Amino acid sequence: MRSVVLGLALVVSASVTLAGLGCSSPAPSDTLSSGDTSASIQIYFPVGYSAFDNGQHDFKLPAMVTGVSGLKWSVSDPSLVDLEPNADGSQVMMTMKGAGVVTLTAKAGSLKGTAQINIRQADPAEYDNGKARYNNGVTIQKGGFKHPDPTLQCTNCHAAGGMDVEHTPMQTGGYSDQDIINIMTTGTKPAGVAQRVMPFAKWHALHQWSMTADEQHGLVTYLRSLEPQSQGPIDFGGHGGHHDDGGAGGWDKDGGK
Repeated sequence: MRSVVLGLALVVSASVTLAGLGCSSPAPSDTLSSGDTSASIQIYFPVGYSAFDNGQHDFKLPAMVTGVSGLKWSVSDPSLVDLEPNADGSQVMMTMKGAGVVTLTAKAGSLKGTAQINIRQADPAEYDNGKARYNNGVTIQKGGFKHPDPTLQCTNCHAAGGMDVEHTPMQTGGYSDQDIINIMTTGTKPAGVAQRVMPFAKWHALHQWSMTADEQHGLVTYLRSLEPQSQGPIDFGGHGGHHDDGGAGGWDKDGGK
């Protein structure tokens, strides 16, 4: 767990034929009911998650489209979300300005895609609780992975150049709060999410961390506040992601220019 990418971010992917037709895949079973299922642009994170703590911290969530540029991005309630498209319009960075549920829309000509963004109202104290648990100073000792201390700080593994996924919104933005808590405390992922970095048995045994309810919710808030950073092929992966084994590429403000 640490900053570099989670969204989990939001990825929108499109496949366009010469005739201008889109090729879409079935949406996950728990996707938003209000989504535009006939859209030509497929949303592979049909539901994105973030937070807002009355402006005490920044909460950002990226969105991406592959195969289509020049997109026009909009949100159903601009009072809740600021949009910053990149140079070629293929990506957008969202900054949360309030709590609520909004619809993100991407359009290019006759092509269109939508996604639901859930912004939870957070207490600023949650950030402090989460940051303290994430960086609590309990470091792993030699041989510690055989019988790990359940109070270990997250940055033993989830740090720059670490052994596992770093959890900025570019890697985790498509996971619900409870999904993230389950990953941290019970070593379980949502159905259909592939194992991407280490063997499942080892990963499952390690992810049985001890934390209070305040620490659990605080960690979710803290992770959602991290600056979205790329971690290569595991960006935009996981729950409803671009691919079961990860998405493609990270935030590119210049649009490849």
